[in-house]
Amino acid sequence: MIAKRIAAAAATVALILGAWFVRDRVIEDSSDENGHEADATPPELVCVTELADICRSVAGDLPVKVAQAGDTLDEFAALDRPESLWLTFDPFPAMVNELRTARAAEAISFIATDVASSPISIVSRPDSTDELVAACGDPLNLTCVGRQTQLKPTFAATNSGIGIISIAAAVSSFSNNAVDFNDLDLLTWARSFRRSSSQVALSGGTAVQTIQTRSTFSVAIGAEAELAPARRDAFDVLYADPMVRADVTLMVPGDTDAPGGLIQALTEALLANGWDPALPTESTGLPVPGAILAIRNYWEELR
Repeated sequence: MIAKRIAAAAATVALILGAWFVRDRVIEDSSDENGHEADATPPELVCVTELADICRSVAGDLPVKVAQAGDTLDEFAALDRPESLWLTFDPFPAMVNELRTARAAEAISFIATDVASSPISIVSRPDSTDELVAACGDPLNLTCVGRQTQLKPTFAATNSGIGIISIAAAVSSFSNNAVDFNDLDLLTWARSFRRSSSQVALSGGTAVQTIQTRSTFSVAIGAEAELAPARRDAFDVLYADPMVRADVTLMVPGDTDAPGGLIQALTEALLANGWDPALPTESTGLPVPGAILAIRNYWEELR
């Protein structure tokens, strides 16, 4: 926690330096990270909404588009040849090709580079923590968390990257990764969880910001980065069992060049804002891309 506070205190300096680095080394440098000559017009950088501020802080002269992960997923799957860079969560790039295959479209080639990581966490107001831990243990069982409907849990938007990943992790945990969509017990649990978590509109755009004004808890990713240092002591951060992680990844389509220095600048900015270093050799604990898409569809069709 002390280390994170030090990192947060240095965030402003890091972001300024990161923006200068990208502007000086990314935009003005005419070659990409592989030594290839870059196009005169820089590629668009599409960013998931959760990372909008990070993108803008380091993009320099790169054009930035901010969109929910679910919308960009569908957009890229429908395009003949996506050309934009995409800062998103793993495994959304692979999910693009899962959708394209299902639609009998040709898969696109891309390179995805992990730049940072964060575990799924449950951010709780102290007046909710004891009840959560008593019911679900510490670390918290995600299936059990979904049953705490009396606390009216706050969830990220279901079309957001954090929302889709969190939902996939929770549904997968119910069935120990072997999801049976015909299971009536799963249906009852999922309906109750969705109804209770969708009754309150998000204030400030995120689940963590919402619970700062109401007595409940939120299921989130990178939650510590969303809390200002002055507010962190007012909340408890608990982790899920089994541990599930979200990796921030930069997707670069095969015929598009990533500006030199962009990956380094993004990594530095994310670490300065409470994210952890990427752990590309370890499993995130999430279901495979096709299963995440199936869970997304299941959740959207719940009534």
